[in-house]
Amino acid sequence: RRHIMLSSFFSSVTQFIRGDSQKPVAPSGKLFVAQQSSKGTWTCVYESCCAKVTATDDPLTSFLEFINQCDVVDACNVPGLSRFLLSKSLGLARVHVNSDRGFSFSHNGASFRFLPFDADDSVEDFILLCCQCIYTHTYGRSSSGASSSEIAAFCSQSFQPGTHATRTMLPDMEGKSVIAFANGALYCAVAGCASDGELPPRFEIIDSDCVIAITDATKADVYAYFIYVCTDSDIHVGVEVNDDLNARTLTPQRAITWVTSGSDGALLWSFRFCDVDAFDSFKEVFLRSLFEQKMQQSWQNTKNDDRGWLTQVLAADETEDPPEVDVSPDEPFEDDSLGADESLPSSFRSSDLNSLLAVGQFSDRTYVVRGNKMGVFGTGDGELSYRATIQGISTLSSRELFSPTKALLHKCDTNMLLLNPEDSTKVFKMDLERGKVVEEWQTPAGQMRLFDLVPETKEAQRTDSSTVIGLNNCGFVFLDGRTPEKVVRGRNFQYTGDRLRFRAGATTGDGHFVLGTASGDIRLFNASSLVACPSAQSILESSKPRARTNFPGCGDPIRYLEATLDGDWILATCKTYLLVVSTRNENNSGFSKSLGQEKSSPRILRLKPEHVASLGGSIRFEQAHFNMGIESSIVASTGRAVVTWNFDKVKKGICDSYVIKMYRDEVVANNFARYGCANEIVVALPNDVKLAKKYSFENK
Repeated sequence: RRHIMLSSFFSSVTQFIRGDSQKPVAPSGKLFVAQQSSKGTWTCVYESCCAKVTATDDPLTSFLEFINQCDVVDACNVPGLSRFLLSKSLGLARVHVNSDRGFSFSHNGASFRFLPFDADDSVEDFILLCCQCIYTHTYGRSSSGASSSEIAAFCSQSFQPGTHATRTMLPDMEGKSVIAFANGALYCAVAGCASDGELPPRFEIIDSDCVIAITDATKADVYAYFIYVCTDSDIHVGVEVNDDLNARTLTPQRAITWVTSGSDGALLWSFRFCDVDAFDSFKEVFLRSLFEQKMQQSWQNTKNDDRGWLTQVLAADETEDPPEVDVSPDEPFEDDSLGADESLPSSFRSSDLNSLLAVGQFSDRTYVVRGNKMGVFGTGDGELSYRATIQGISTLSSRELFSPTKALLHKCDTNMLLLNPEDSTKVFKMDLERGKVVEEWQTPAGQMRLFDLVPETKEAQRTDSSTVIGLNNCGFVFLDGRTPEKVVRGRNFQYTGDRLRFRAGATTGDGHFVLGTASGDIRLFNASSLVACPSAQSILESSKPRARTNFPGCGDPIRYLEATLDGDWILATCKTYLLVVSTRNENNSGFSKSLGQEKSSPRILRLKPEHVASLGGSIRFEQAHFNMGIESSIVASTGRAVVTWNFDKVKKGICDSYVIKMYRDEVVANNFARYGCANEIVVALPNDVKLAKKYSFENK
């Protein structure tokens, strides 16, 4: 039935595109472009061109095309036929430039603006067609059953700060489930990409008397919600509720803030409610809607014991005026770096990019994986120095070269355990003195594909321990290279649902085990229960063990995990935030006894919306780390930014006190430079390695 609906929709859209319909859907006009480097200067690409939507053999895919109608093409190296996939990432938006009315979008870092010669109803017909195609591409189903408001949400309103323009397409609220509605004022700030820590401009008021509404667009068990801010005649904002909004609620200001990205850059929005009761009611509905969208299940299906915890994770609420945040320039980093085009030797240069970082706990060595090579660096005496390059990482049995996806230092930093994406059923042991793979450890029956390696205890890397834990989506195995079978015990949880599958693991100093799932659950296992795991022969048939404590997730996969040495705190990395969890209550540890309803409040580390906007509107945290030894700091990266938090403040609930350091390139990985050091951070960029001094992060 779904195929028939899609085919019918595709057929009708194809007729519409090819001109079989009576509606004009190929407006002519001018196409302009603004590159990121042009600082907002618009250049005319085509003085006269025709905008069309073209279909493909795939009913879910359509393209927006501009066909040049004159012989003159501006010197922008744009071909005579420009083609763009109609998807949500295009950031389609209506624009009003003086009396001209058209649309804009972005592609590969450039912003485009199309202004038709005749701004008649055909412009809106064309935008509607584009929105229908984007809806189909996004949800994988026909837009014929969607309301006009759901389709219209795929085209935002673009305007100059301080003004707003009338939209001709208003949401169809009649017969629609409006589940939250409140009065207030809308503010907006425009932000480009962050440069030297520059923050967005001040908020400009858009409308002092408007309403904010949440509509329920759930259909066929697919949970979807939209936020609209509008008046009787205008729509200022129409966006889907999801985690990409990076929404924050601000209780003292009775406001909610969020970020959207479009062809004109990132926009930071803030809606201030008229009264506290309206704010509280809207916040409750918004958090419930956000949970249902992320988990794709009803809030009513959650356990009563879990709702308080989940609400705190979702809220990211600022309950008091936040402290100042330092965003420092990146010049101080230049002194302690090795550039791939300068100091790095030719033996380490290649067409590959840096991909992994492994920092020694027993020595002052740092290892950077680059394709099938590994660079060795020293971080002693507060200086970064190149030591050697390990060439040609290869398997032992076939000597085939491979680029590791995991690198874990082992046995006092004398060995490196590697995972090969082409053969993830094995662990490859490298002797770092020889620079060669010397052993291959096979998982049971060659059937367990590993994606991560975890030390047996938090500081096992500093000891002569031979055991390591291999993590699989459905379980884990303990591997010991001294035994003939290599795998000594393990667990297979036999999970079938994707949301229950494991995504990350970590251990404490006592060997307690932490697992994170695709749905955001964090599960605590006591070390004694791991000792009783089945032998290698029965791993594949074993049943799932029970965690002592389970912290429920709200739909955000746990990407990475780390624990403090004493096991009292867990650091979980999710896409848009970090989660710091206390494993204790007043009487018990969650590793020994279930905490039940007595879980401590989680600490949520998010970037403030204004910093999200200044970073381009998109956040994706790479692995966060505690400093090794006595934990006092946290470091993580997203995009071109490295962010540090004071762990002592975080434990006290002060989560908005952080420092951002910007780089010119994307940060691949970072970690504290060595054991017992909280003042120096190794930062791996695609073609560079840097040593950041902690004092350069702080205000001077």
